[in-house]
Amino acid sequence: TFGAPVLNDTACCGLFSARANVTSLVAPIIDGGPGGTYNFDITEARSSGNSATDGVALVVVYSDPSLTSTSTVAILDGFSSVTGDSFTFNAANGMDPTDPNFFAELRLGIGFSCCGQQSTVDVNGTRITNSAGNNDDGLGGTSNGQLITVGGNDDPFSAFLPGYSEDRERYNLVPYIDFGDTQIKVTTAN
Repeated sequence: TFGAPVLNDTACCGLFSARANVTSLVAPIIDGGPGGTYNFDITEARSSGNSATDGVALVVVYSDPSLTSTSTVAILDGFSSVTGDSFTFNAANGMDPTDPNFFAELRLGIGFSCCGQQSTVDVNGTRITNSAGNNDDGLGGTSNGQLITVGGNDDPFSAFLPGYSEDRERYNLVPYIDFGDTQIKVTTAN
């Protein structure tokens, strides 16, 4: 069950996003499991009226005591403005993209997207795509309730400035980070 909407954009399009804490459902499976990829069945409930849920992303953040390095995960959950938005990740120390163990990636989840809808994404001032969007992860056609795309673990990284059908909403950010940077700034626009 979804929680209360994180943000509604009823003035523009009647869109909303919501989140729910599903730790009690996921933790017993992952904590006792062998690691790797897990499959979960998710049933989307139809909301009132003609609207429908366009998709769900399950994000799991966990601790692995066998790892000897530290990783940071930043999740901007909720809703970005349909007219564009930005967010900044601030690192406590300067980043070193030349370290072979360093990685930084961005994954977008875009609901209600299809049929030529495209968003631009800039990282630290560099445009990395003009083509984020499409319903790559929707099941079936292009009707309401099937219009989602999410950069997932099984998606390849999108190339620099990919075409609309090649953009998978998962991006390697290492080329856009300089040694010593303490911020990653992401700006989107429709």
